[in-house]
Amino acid sequence: MAVKDIFQNSRTFFHDVGTEMKKTTWLSRRELIQSTIAVIICVVMLSIFIWLSDKVLIGLLQRLV
Repeated sequence: MAVKDIFQNSRTFFHDVGTEMKKTTWLSRRELIQSTIAVIICVVMLSIFIWLSDKVLIGLLQRLV
């Protein structure tokens, strides 16, 4: 592949990226904040579940040993 082809392919790629970005529907500020809060709450809940599961399993294994 020649250097000229690399530059032409790169140019075409970035042009296509720009075209697709114009088609994108972006969230409003309020929707973005609500989605971010929902993700943070889910992450915290999952973290607590994993932590509790770990504590329970450690307790069960310690009783077996």
